[in-house]
Amino acid sequence: MDGRCAGILMDSSVQPGDGSVFYKMDEGYIGGVFTGTGSASYSTGHTGTYSSAAWSDAAVIIPWVVYQTYGDTRILEESWKCMHEWVDYIHNHVNENGLWMTNYQYGDWLALDREMGDKSVGATDVYFVANAYYIYVTELVAKTAHVLGKYEEAAYYEVLHEKTLDSFRKEYYTARGRIVSETQTACALSLYFNLAYEKDRENIVQMLVSNIEDHQNHLTTGFVGTPYLCHALSENKAHDTAGLLFVREDLPSWLYAVNKGATTLWERWDASCRTAPCKIRGLIL
Repeated sequence: MDGRCAGILMDSSVQPGDGSVFYKMDEGYIGGVFTGTGSASYSTGHTGTYSSAAWSDAAVIIPWVVYQTYGDTRILEESWKCMHEWVDYIHNHVNENGLWMTNYQYGDWLALDREMGDKSVGATDVYFVANAYYIYVTELVAKTAHVLGKYEEAAYYEVLHEKTLDSFRKEYYTARGRIVSETQTACALSLYFNLAYEKDRENIVQMLVSNIEDHQNHLTTGFVGTPYLCHALSENKAHDTAGLLFVREDLPSWLYAVNKGATTLWERWDASCRTAPCKIRGLIL
């Protein structure tokens, strides 16, 4: 799996019994995330070293999902330093409201819902995405600390999670349950990551279904929203809508690529018209 995609897709790509999938810290690297300098950052050959949400979050998501799948705590023990230092890195770059609003962010990369500006990042506010993942991985680090018996650290990251979530809600949700970015991805992350207030979840589910219907029952999500879209629908009493998306065969859809002969999912929904496929597996399963 391409290290750039690993953190985003890991939740749905590792299957029990898949003995070919092993992730291990190697000289300070995990899934393309470098931690040798004391803070995690994503390293590429063509743009230098920087840190961006969702991609660098692989440092936390990969070990946690491997542990969840195989039940082996060694991956958490070996990755603990990398995991908590990535959250610490973000925490050291937050603003006065405790939110990460700096650094270049990929956002919902290659989503189809942005009409103006840099269309590659999608229409979802890029810092909505960054902070949604910040909250998510902080929660995973707290859970990891519990598993490892690091109860003082667990308490610290639990408090950080709650404070950040509270600030995030004030920043991105209205008192009446609207989202600043009412995109499919923002709705899916709000539901799947448990970001929205409980009282607003039903409204956000309907918002998500309506958005899909407005696009003739098609998805518009990119790298960030796609892995969680159908899960968010099915887990919130909108399984029929998830089913409609899953079996569509026209562009954009999963089966469009399959019918074009793809054996892996493409980086772009319309990649057959552009470049060679990007090998990404497990995006929906």
